[in-house]
Amino acid sequence: MDAMIAAMPHRAAGGCRRWRSGPALLAWCHAHPVPAAAEGVQPLETPDSALLMHGRVDNREALEAALGEGAGAASDTALVRAAWQRWGEESLARIDGEFALAVWDGRARRLLLARDRIGAKPLYYHVGDGCIAFASDIAALHALPWVPQEIDEESIAEYLRLIWPASDGTLWAGVRRVRPAHRMVVAQGETSSTRYWTPLDAPEIRYRDRRSYVDHYRALLFDAVRRMSRSDHPLVFEVSGGLDSSALFAVADQLAAEGRLLAPEIHGVCARFEPGTKAYEWDYVEAVAEHVGRPIRPLPWATWSLEQCEAYAQRHRLPPPYPNGIFQHGTFDFARSVGARACVSGVGGDEWLSGSRGYYAQAISRADLPALLRYLRLETARDGFGEALKGLFWNGIRPFFPQGLRNIPRRLTGRPLHLSARQRYLSEAIIRRARVPDEAQPDPRLRRAPLLAEKMDCLERSMLGVGGDNWELYPATEGLELRIPFFAREIVEFSFAADPALFACGRGDKLLHREAMKGLLPDKLLERQSKAVFDLTFGSYLPEIEHRSEWVETCSRMGWLTHANVAALKTDAADLDTVSLAPWIIWNAYFCASLQDGGQYG
Repeated sequence: MDAMIAAMPHRAAGGCRRWRSGPALLAWCHAHPVPAAAEGVQPLETPDSALLMHGRVDNREALEAALGEGAGAASDTALVRAAWQRWGEESLARIDGEFALAVWDGRARRLLLARDRIGAKPLYYHVGDGCIAFASDIAALHALPWVPQEIDEESIAEYLRLIWPASDGTLWAGVRRVRPAHRMVVAQGETSSTRYWTPLDAPEIRYRDRRSYVDHYRALLFDAVRRMSRSDHPLVFEVSGGLDSSALFAVADQLAAEGRLLAPEIHGVCARFEPGTKAYEWDYVEAVAEHVGRPIRPLPWATWSLEQCEAYAQRHRLPPPYPNGIFQHGTFDFARSVGARACVSGVGGDEWLSGSRGYYAQAISRADLPALLRYLRLETARDGFGEALKGLFWNGIRPFFPQGLRNIPRRLTGRPLHLSARQRYLSEAIIRRARVPDEAQPDPRLRRAPLLAEKMDCLERSMLGVGGDNWELYPATEGLELRIPFFAREIVEFSFAADPALFACGRGDKLLHREAMKGLLPDKLLERQSKAVFDLTFGSYLPEIEHRSEWVETCSRMGWLTHANVAALKTDAADLDTVSLAPWIIWNAYFCASLQDGGQYG
């Protein structure tokens, strides 16, 4: 246990408390000298049982009301224990928030592990030699001598293909993760995992008029921001100048003006890039600040040395954040300087508020002629009948063609058929390798709903792979928590339950979100169609990576990349003004090789 705690000092800087009963040994660590009010002092125990929680509850009022008189608790963990004592495992479906939970029942010799709906809080485990070890960090499990430190080839294949590893997998063969929205039970030598929530269960949302949808969504967003603002310390909002992060800042400002914000103060910050680059958004940031009436502090975008990145990888047993995430370091420095313990991010807006014209294919799959005609009418009213017919063909009819037929329009129009980027960049062994899904049968409701299947895949993977790990771990190493209102349960369920044409129609995207933000954001931002591109942040690292040869030899030896693949990657990564997968794959390959070799290069 001492070795596990020592492996994650960022989580134990404020202290640690151990508990032991029979075969169970638990430890709870906190990052600050005074534990966050949400977590309280843990474990919460009886003589033969204990409950541990890392995270917070966002629906305290609803839980307290459901529990009845006397349910008010000093901490979220105490509230969760009261819910557990009342409803047992069924309490998980009643809790909104971000949490990893462990409950040990000494009488039944039974351990339950659970994670929140999106997996915002990490929970890893290793089963072997008649015991189970679990922790918030992979490095803590690797501190145990019986946990093997071998690369998981299937997860590496997915990661190099820029597909986040499957929801229970990690880059390490000996370490698994508890699935989001799942409870895992270990008892009598057996392990079982069951899902306790899916957004597919949310009832359809149908109104007669569009304004009702706008009001519904706006109320959900305000409530998500309000509930996630709960803190005894200031909150720092990352305001990039994009629609999503700016919306959260504007909503928080409105809540503060109405006296409904649950934090004493808010600050807006933005990493400022050079004018003329694709990452420059300061003009939009200034427009937001002027419209809201609050200053937004410009910060220089931060970089690490390659040695710092490698040290992070070795220390945490994970590749470091991508360069477009590392530049958040300036935000974290500022947050600590004003006494904040949480930052708010606009991550999730693209996942749940954007859409696609795949509603045509979904209507055809369901043989839903009224919906198909309605989408045609909507697109015709917006972009004209010709554009609507093109949308129907390309997004409704063509997806059902065999692959050979799909390429005919491209040949007829003279557009060349190129090898995909992954075919040029990765070895055949990596392209062919695929993980067998852990769940034998997908939900039957997805078979005739390609858009919902797309969203479900996004939910399963967006917060779950290496990138999702770093969303929590990176700020945690700085003593901070990242809060993501667009991943609130209500927002996710709304995205699944509402008509897809509300989010995108024809050439328009995030339509409902834009309408809901009228008055809160300046027209300049509401009318914006472009998105910033941060590939230039790779420029601080790629020349040095490409100069080193050890990682190339390791990738070749492991069968991940051929020398021809590496040459193609280097060629395409040379121009960072052109959007390409190449810088991302180079980054992934370099740090996978570094983890495989167990040390720094150069």
